[in-house]
Amino acid sequence: LITAVTMKNMQLDFTTKNPYAPPASSTLVEAQLDNPFGFPLGVSSLNMNISATYGGNGVAALNIPDNKATTSATGVVSTSFSDVP
Repeated sequence: LITAVTMKNMQLDFTTKNPYAPPASSTLVEAQLDNPFGFPLGVSSLNMNISATYGGNGVAALNIPDNKATTSATGVVSTSFSDVP
């Protein structure tokens, strides 16, 4: 159903007490929803688990709790998150 996810911007705060878990934020995350059902489908809340890899090895994880989301008429789901360690 989700064909693409784009994080339009992302901030990492390395000034915190734990440099190995800097709080992350993004004011705009967009996901393209491909709806095969033939009726309107909207997303009003979502969560995300993001894994970053390098050379096939996990180097970072970001587990974003439930956040409000909106869905456009073209199926673009938009959300944001703030200060997620």
